[in-house]
Amino acid sequence: MYIIEVVVPIRFKNNFYYLYNIKNSIPKIGVRVKVPFRKHFLIGIILNYWSRKKYNSFFIKKYNLRDVSTLIDNDSLYGINLWNLMKWYSCYAKLDFRKIVLDILPSHFIKDVFIKNKKYFYWNITDAGKKYLYLKNKFGKNQLYALSILTQQSIYYKELKYFKIKNSVLLSLAMKGLCKLDHCKNNQHRHVHIVLKNFKYLGKKCLKFITMLLRQQDYSKPFYFTNINILQKLDFYTFLFCHYFNNGLTILLLVPSIETSFVYNLISLFRKNYNINIELYDNKISIQKKISVWNYSNSLGPKIIIATKIGIFLPLRSLGLIIIYQDYSMLNNPLQNKFIFNEVQVALQRSKQEKIPLIFTSSSLSLFCKKKILDRSYKQIKFNYLLENNYNKQNKINIQNNIFDFTYGRSIGIYSINLIKKINYHINNKSSVLLILEEKNNFFKVLKCNNCLQFFRCIYCNQYYKFHNYYNELMCCYCLKTIHVPEYCNYCGFFSYSTSFFDMRIAKEYMNEVFPHVPIVELSNKTTFTKMKYFFNSDYYLHFNTSTIILSYANYANKYFIKDVSLIAFLSIDKYLYANNFRSLEQFGKLYQSILFSLGHNNLNLEVIVQSSKTNSLLFALLEKGYDFFLKLLLNFRKKYKLPPFTYHIVLWFHSSIFQTITLFITYFNDYFYNNLIVLLPQLIIIGPDPIKKLKYKNTYYSKILFSYTSLQRLHFVLNILYKKIQSKKIFEKIIFLYDMHHSDN
Repeated sequence: MYIIEVVVPIRFKNNFYYLYNIKNSIPKIGVRVKVPFRKHFLIGIILNYWSRKKYNSFFIKKYNLRDVSTLIDNDSLYGINLWNLMKWYSCYAKLDFRKIVLDILPSHFIKDVFIKNKKYFYWNITDAGKKYLYLKNKFGKNQLYALSILTQQSIYYKELKYFKIKNSVLLSLAMKGLCKLDHCKNNQHRHVHIVLKNFKYLGKKCLKFITMLLRQQDYSKPFYFTNINILQKLDFYTFLFCHYFNNGLTILLLVPSIETSFVYNLISLFRKNYNINIELYDNKISIQKKISVWNYSNSLGPKIIIATKIGIFLPLRSLGLIIIYQDYSMLNNPLQNKFIFNEVQVALQRSKQEKIPLIFTSSSLSLFCKKKILDRSYKQIKFNYLLENNYNKQNKINIQNNIFDFTYGRSIGIYSINLIKKINYHINNKSSVLLILEEKNNFFKVLKCNNCLQFFRCIYCNQYYKFHNYYNELMCCYCLKTIHVPEYCNYCGFFSYSTSFFDMRIAKEYMNEVFPHVPIVELSNKTTFTKMKYFFNSDYYLHFNTSTIILSYANYANKYFIKDVSLIAFLSIDKYLYANNFRSLEQFGKLYQSILFSLGHNNLNLEVIVQSSKTNSLLFALLEKGYDFFLKLLLNFRKKYKLPPFTYHIVLWFHSSIFQTITLFITYFNDYFYNNLIVLLPQLIIIGPDPIKKLKYKNTYYSKILFSYTSLQRLHFVLNILYKKIQSKKIFEKIIFLYDMHHSDN
């Protein structure tokens, strides 16, 4: 008999203890059990266990320990490696270990819901079939072909098309008792030896260098591959996948988003050429799919899994390689996620624990990674140096950059007259045009009536007025005439109005007026792969028969492979130049570089146009001298003013459903905690607390405090003291604290 410690999915902060009286079984850590809780039954996970001999019967009667109802799992859901990784991260990020254990699992694992296991069918040969195989006269050609394959390996039901075997042929053999149909719970792919094919975009010199890297036994430093094209990246990933899959190891690829052309191209490539299914894992997929991928990753055998950042916490057995696909992505509010974690730091720790290589691939380096390369903590490998000279000369992209100023000359909405001339020139040459728009363009606002929902237009040219909030004026960008904001609407006479951004609908309307016969395609959060399937070819490239105008938001421009694009135009970058955030220019540099590498494969002559009302020396350096020179200038600027990556930022987020508790913590922090922390570290910079805000669609209030210091270890030491002092106060029990430990990496 044992006493077990169980975590249950309820709001109580303490764990619960039960008696384990199941015959012929020893409790295991990470196993689900059904336990009584008040008048109901809940599903919990075992965190620890002790023998009952250590405790008296008085102890059991005093705390009224109840028996476990049923044991659900025989083996742990997590595994030893993942359990140790979660323990490390809970200590490192000051997170509750119980919260990580419950939040990582798919939600139906800890709910009292019946999970229907999907059955996977496969054909097997019987002993009678092996005997009658030599009697060739009794069988037809198709039956002999099916039996000869079944002697070598079993065939899954979905693999019949790949082997070109009809189901009716196997049914006729099953009637004679020569083969049978079996089923299994997990989709366990058998070990297939992949025959490596020619890699068009790598070359012999590159393949030799990669194989030499993989043979090394020292994986203390991760490898960082830069200056890599999308087509080179596809060949590079397929080579790595095949190499580790043949050795019976699992490969994990972390990507910013699953719904991209790059991911779907990889999946289709492995299905067609090698008949291997690649599993996808993300928070957006269905719960049944999450459960099947979780069970599949916990099974034996080689696997290929593509996932977003949450996939780093999958219970992968025999993990051989972790690849991180780093690309431009906008920052999100961390309170929208279950808990805050940095996938790069967790991947580094997992590679050290399991002694496996970690590979980064990126077309646009971040400043944090650039400094790590300069400090020699990352090994940088420039991909263009590994390729042959002939290939580099043939695929060199010629880029022509231009900057158009808004303040001079006329414009139609957000489009300057010079830009419209350029679009017309490229459309006449039968090529596509990509126009990148910001989701919330604060520098071009329009006025709208609240009654009839009509926008205010110019009397002379019927263009939208640009609204200036400071002067309370409306300006026509085409006529260059300004008027005061009218007291009532010209259409319905209503007196109330509101402002709205220059969004995708207005941008599309302007383009339809200027180019009525040219098709316009929209790339935004509304567009999905099902809507765009008519434009995809076999390799998941967006291919248009005629010259088209593609309007896209910044987040969705590099998600797709687009063919025949000769002009890229950033319609307004004032958001990056006027922003209070010091990382804004770095974000634009990443966006610019990632789009060039995603679209540079299809056309060797690209023209890039940037529209702005203000010029900048760093912007000129990016467009004229390249991204590497731009990063060097930014590093010198950050070093001068002691900004990340030369200092470290840690953000403390705190939220609660009660407004008064947060205000009480803010006053307590300003009066007591602030002075004590500065005494410990005199050079510590504390910014905040920020004004209290409310989350959308949730009754939770939140705020944040930023801590900055030159040494990360000293900053961790100070925050440990703060964490212990907060826990000692019972007033702050209803506040949830989250530490963003690597805020400077993003």
